[in-house]
Amino acid sequence: MKYVFAFRSRNCALRFYDALKREGINSRITGAPRSGGSCALGVEVGENDFKRAHMIVSSPYAFPNFIRVFEMR
Repeated sequence: MKYVFAFRSRNCALRFYDALKREGINSRITGAPRSGGSCALGVEVGENDFKRAHMIVSSPYAFPNFIRVFEMR
């Protein structure tokens, strides 16, 4: 299972991607589902890295344009 973290801002999605890379989390830039007003750019992570990625995106003030996580199969 894979998860896509969707953002309202492309810049925010790219910053999140860079933060994951710094922490050694495997991820990739991908298209996000368009529901929820996203910019259609998201960051995909695998099931094994989901908890660590969620902790990073949840850090206060780091990613204010984060919308939600979509579960992909």
